[in-house]
Amino acid sequence: MKRISVITQSKRNNELLDVVVENGKTLDDIVKDAWTENGDHDIFVDCDQDSVLIQTGENLKGKLYLFEISSILNLNPYALFPVVTLDEKGVILTQAFGNQESVDLTLSTSLAHYFSRSRNRIWKKGEQSGHTQEIIKVMYSETRNIFVFVVRQNVAACHTGYYSCFFTKLTENGPENIYKEKKFEPEKVYS
Repeated sequence: MKRISVITQSKRNNELLDVVVENGKTLDDIVKDAWTENGDHDIFVDCDQDSVLIQTGENLKGKLYLFEISSILNLNPYALFPVVTLDEKGVILTQAFGNQESVDLTLSTSLAHYFSRSRNRIWKKGEQSGHTQEIIKVMYSETRNIFVFVVRQNVAACHTGYYSCFFTKLTENGPENIYKEKKFEPEKVYS
């Protein structure tokens, strides 16, 4: 079963409220649970269908406390943790995974690096497309199990050509693409 990341963000100020990795639920279960909750919220699914973004207008108690870092941390060298990447306006671009090495490279190069679970290796965002993410700041949660990269995005974050990987909004009438046009054509960039 695929690990699904669930990100909760405030509609009012783009503040991150929570990031959870679900190991025992399917994407359909998570979306169904989110739909049945009462309240003002929008639900988005990322391009790989392994992350759900719930933007809420509700006044939720608590928020994700984040601390900015500028130097290397000692992390569990075998651990993978979710990395949520936002642009400078607070738009969530991607959710990927990282480890000690990817955070070290991100901090030392000022370019976003992640750990690819499918390729089982570190990758620099934009290494093939040139659509890099310049680091503005790196933050982590109190427990050091969630990282947030705030970046200046070059062209687009999603390999499908859209600015954000969260371009599919789930509505009562079915999925809806929130972007009118792609920033680039993937077949021209990745051929």
